[in-house]
Amino acid sequence: MRVITVFCILVICYRADGVDILIANDYGVESFASSEHSFQSLVLSSAPVPTVDYHYQRKEAYAAWDSRIYRFPLYNNDSSWSFGPTSVANITLCWSFAVDWVHNHVFWPDCGDNAAIMMSDLDGGNITMILLLSQNHPMFISDIAIDPYRGLLFWISDGSLFSCELDGREATNVATLAFTETANIVLDMVAKRIYLLGHKNSSNLIYYLEYHSSEPRLIHKADGKIWSFSVYESQLYLCYDSANYTYLTTRSVADDTAPEHRLSNLSKKIWHMKVIDPELQTPPEIDQCTSKGCSHHCVVQKSLGLCRCPTNFRLGLDKRTCEVIEHKDDTFLNVLEGIACVVFVLLAAGILMCLCDKVWSNIHPTVVRVTSSSTRYIYKDSDLSENLI
Repeated sequence: MRVITVFCILVICYRADGVDILIANDYGVESFASSEHSFQSLVLSSAPVPTVDYHYQRKEAYAAWDSRIYRFPLYNNDSSWSFGPTSVANITLCWSFAVDWVHNHVFWPDCGDNAAIMMSDLDGGNITMILLLSQNHPMFISDIAIDPYRGLLFWISDGSLFSCELDGREATNVATLAFTETANIVLDMVAKRIYLLGHKNSSNLIYYLEYHSSEPRLIHKADGKIWSFSVYESQLYLCYDSANYTYLTTRSVADDTAPEHRLSNLSKKIWHMKVIDPELQTPPEIDQCTSKGCSHHCVVQKSLGLCRCPTNFRLGLDKRTCEVIEHKDDTFLNVLEGIACVVFVLLAAGILMCLCDKVWSNIHPTVVRVTSSSTRYIYKDSDLSENLI
């Protein structure tokens, strides 16, 4: 678990139309409405919260702590108390997860002995292994992120950025990273960019690259610690830790030389933050995948929604529901196949022996001469020339 020694309190007021930020700290999850200059506690946790996410259409927030993913209301209308969370899934060793608000799933890495990318529905049911990453040894995955519209999942492990489709297909190495530790992945789904926060020596670096690019581009470097960041409308939102204090700031993605706009000093531990983007999670119209009603995954090809299934599943007759491929017990059939094989070998051996005996007889004939009923002479090989009459 990461250790942070900086404390903060967050007061944000930047855009006239308001920026809502979902914040994970040592004591739970809070949201800040900049238009009202107010904090709101969403949930109290029993341990530091390293990751948060949300589902805007369902008005739900999600957070991970104590090796579990929890779900709770995104907006708390009763300021006097915080809602109790609902457990969604267990997580092992890794603390990252991502919410798929198009197909209503949660993805997370299982970093146990058989490391894998896992998935469940938003209630924790139908847990499915999407992609096996390693066998018989743990693998640390520092963060994952998904683009539900394009059906892509990204994760970082062993100094590289990887991607695959949401059903586990087409796993590939997107880029090898030049920094020693990566804290966060943030996706700009409008620009189709991946932002990475990394630490190298005493510097904190933010890179970006295109979805299918292999060359990360450095856009921001800071000597102080950057605990977390988010991206919204071409702006970086950063939680800095300088020598004397911690503060929240924003700066342009396109121009690192432009001055930063400091929003507020902070006095709570900030593990993770996410700017809530209602427009991103509210498509202008119902797309083909939404109306298709796939049980697991949907991809759009030529304006048609096609259901796809993960490994060890197949598409049912309704072309929407993924069914588990049942592996039947073939022991009896295997025994029959073994017996048939043995019989075939014996028959082949018998036929071969008969053929060999026939060939031998043709090469070395045996002549039997009978002289009387009581006397029989058998001549073989060279004796034939002397004794045949």
